[in-house]
Amino acid sequence: MRLISQLTWMGSGWPEWVSDEEFDEKINQINSIISYTMIAFNLVPGLFVDICRKKLKDDYNGNRIGLGILFGLSTIFLVITR
Repeated sequence: MRLISQLTWMGSGWPEWVSDEEFDEKINQINSIISYTMIAFNLVPGLFVDICRKKLKDDYNGNRIGLGILFGLSTIFLVITR
């Protein structure tokens, strides 16, 4: 919920008392670059699951192993950042 609130606030622009026009342009440029980068990063888990499916030659086991590893890594990274 916090992430969505922050993104909608940044998408609508910063209030005038916080920034000027140059700051708005700079922050929007950074936000755009990060958004396009996240598209590329979101392809990685899908490719990983596809590779697991092909290596195990079974869709059920490939999905199970691939998603298990990805959720395990996500959990580890979440715990580390806390």
